[in-house]
Amino acid sequence: MTSSTQNPLDFQISAVDLLRQQDLLEKMPEEMNKELVRAVKKGASLVKRVEMGKVKKFTGSTAQSIGSLTRVKGIGSVRAQIGPKTKEGKDAFVIMEKGRDPGAKKPWIHDLTDWVGKKWGLSGNEVIRGANRLAISIHLKGTEGTPIRPSVLQETHTRVTGFIQTAVNKIIEKMVVK
Repeated sequence: MTSSTQNPLDFQISAVDLLRQQDLLEKMPEEMNKELVRAVKKGASLVKRVEMGKVKKFTGSTAQSIGSLTRVKGIGSVRAQIGPKTKEGKDAFVIMEKGRDPGAKKPWIHDLTDWVGKKWGLSGNEVIRGANRLAISIHLKGTEGTPIRPSVLQETHTRVTGFIQTAVNKIIEKMVVK
């Protein structure tokens, strides 16, 4: 289509250009999700690494329980879930972040033995006795929480947003007919 006047708003579109644009648009959902998955995985990896670094490590079990899962929910909808891989790990993270009120259920001593052994330098039956004393103390006095997620999200926000912006820019580049 060509206009006969020489106006700055004149333009020309050919059928070939339209077909190329149509081909690009048909491929976009797949291409868009590839770029977004890459960006979200990169962001999740960063958040996971920072979160693992902020968890106090005596046995390493809490930090090692952190995992990430990326899910595609549809075209342009990619999400990552970062956190403990098991129900026990989720419970431990909730207690770590929020603490435990005095009088709350006494923790199971076997959940405390590795920590007590490493932190207090105990072994054998001393570990069991120490874990039992700690469980009773936690039951009676409670514990203070140590929230780490807000600081992790604040620390990683700019970089994660940058990963997504880079992906969006790549998606837009791929949509342009050259």
